[in-house]
Amino acid sequence: MIRIIVCGSNSIVLAGLVSILDCQSHLQIVGSFLDRVSPLSLGDLQADLLLLEQTSQTNLEWLEQWMLTANFELSAILLTDSLNAEEIGEYFNMGFKGFLPRLTNTEEITAAIDAVIAGLIVIHPELASFGETESAITPLPPLEISLTSREVEILQLLKTGLDNKEIASRLHISKHTVKFHLSSIFSKLDVSSRTQAVTLGLRQGLISL
Repeated sequence: MIRIIVCGSNSIVLAGLVSILDCQSHLQIVGSFLDRVSPLSLGDLQADLLLLEQTSQTNLEWLEQWMLTANFELSAILLTDSLNAEEIGEYFNMGFKGFLPRLTNTEEITAAIDAVIAGLIVIHPELASFGETESAITPLPPLEISLTSREVEILQLLKTGLDNKEIASRLHISKHTVKFHLSSIFSKLDVSSRTQAVTLGLRQGLISL
């Protein structure tokens, strides 16, 4: 059984996607949400795949945070009107492995779900050819980054969405010490936000999902 979270831009689209997936005996919808749902609303929800309908209003920074704070490892499929190779690369690096038109049919959606769960990459020919996309999803070369064990601990906790006070409480240190370590982490990774730090940490293997 493949457990799926469905996220749509409005209630009509969401109901349509849920109806399509409900007809498949090997698929189980464990959550359905409108776009920009708070990661906190997921609670202890566990899933194998996220099916997201993308619109012009979809915020990449929010989406990165959503994916990173989900308390489980999952793949994702994007339903979209159009993407260029660079945009597909950005979504790919967040965990999206399937890219389909928003008006795709039931058979293509279910086939894409099965393929992505099997570890394959699915890019519909209407969106971009794989040849154009390949360079956009090449993994980052390893960087010479040396974080202390405490910095790695804090970066791992950042992934869960904890704030400075919660991190301090978890590690039994002061908020001032947490801020000091965060400043050091941002400097070493050459980033300016928590989301960027966690994203780079995951892509460089400094922390785990």
